[in-house]
Amino acid sequence: MKNIWKILYVCIGLALFSSCAKTPQFVTLEPSDLAPVSKLAIELTQMVKKGVPVVEPFIHLNPSGVNLEKIEGYDQFFMRNIVIVDADYGSDGVFSQQALVESVDSAGRIDLRDDKIVFKVRAPNPEEAAKIGGNLYTFSSDTLSKQLSETGKAAFAKAIREYQQDNGLEADGIYGKNTAAFMGKQAHIADIMEVTSDIVYPSMPRHATYIVPFATVEKNPDQFYNGFDSLETVKQNSIGPEDFSGLAIKGAQFTVFVYFFDRVDPYTPLSVRLSRSQLKATGSAGQRWFADPVKWPVLVETFTLNKDPKALSGNLFVSVCLEDSESNRCISSRQIQ
Repeated sequence: MKNIWKILYVCIGLALFSSCAKTPQFVTLEPSDLAPVSKLAIELTQMVKKGVPVVEPFIHLNPSGVNLEKIEGYDQFFMRNIVIVDADYGSDGVFSQQALVESVDSAGRIDLRDDKIVFKVRAPNPEEAAKIGGNLYTFSSDTLSKQLSETGKAAFAKAIREYQQDNGLEADGIYGKNTAAFMGKQAHIADIMEVTSDIVYPSMPRHATYIVPFATVEKNPDQFYNGFDSLETVKQNSIGPEDFSGLAIKGAQFTVFVYFFDRVDPYTPLSVRLSRSQLKATGSAGQRWFADPVKWPVLVETFTLNKDPKALSGNLFVSVCLEDSESNRCISSRQIQ
């Protein structure tokens, strides 16, 4: 896996998951600086989430311990940021790690998850060691000998000779069954007992708002009403306050497109409002929307100007609002006049 992600290691705790008596302390790390066992935990979790086949006997996975919430399509995402919330070694050698993982896809959609893995790294038993040694020997005989150049073969033989010398084996530079068997005994096995991954719905979901003249949308509706597949078309036809001013007359129609890049809590209604107040749940409101818990919502609302905006003083805003248990709150406002 490419080291393209950043890591925040939480030393005390993370308020997103639980209240902390002390202020959380954060340390930013590059992946290469992370403890090997934590790095392995991340790699193993990603492997399970992406549905990569488990490589026996190196990795054992307990199927009953896997619980991945709405993971379909996750193989299209790549990790961008990780916050390690908790990491712990038990007295029995079992390692557990909880992490908040942010991944993105090519459309810019963000998958935010609370991941946890519990596993143990151990030495192989005799049967596993024999199988690993046999696999290594077969791979060397069938693959390396055919693919390596003469220079590569010489370098490989040199590396094998040094390994044999370091481990008290006959240093002949030949990767034979005895050397492969010894490597099999030195291998490590990862027993994965639990992997869970739960979707996290941010309280302030990231999104973008675009205004397009309805006449433009009406000419080519198939290009505009395809969710995230229409994002580039919407961007290209979006207008700002200057263009809006030239088109805004009584009876004019405009379509609002709101693209949420974070998932939105399916129990929190969304609405789009047109008003003269910024970041306030006032003015005309569109219909209430409830997000699909699996998808990233795209809101589409068409509004008609009942009055000529030029005859009125003040500004005009399109606001995106969430209706939570306490009150309606607007999470963004885009000025269109």
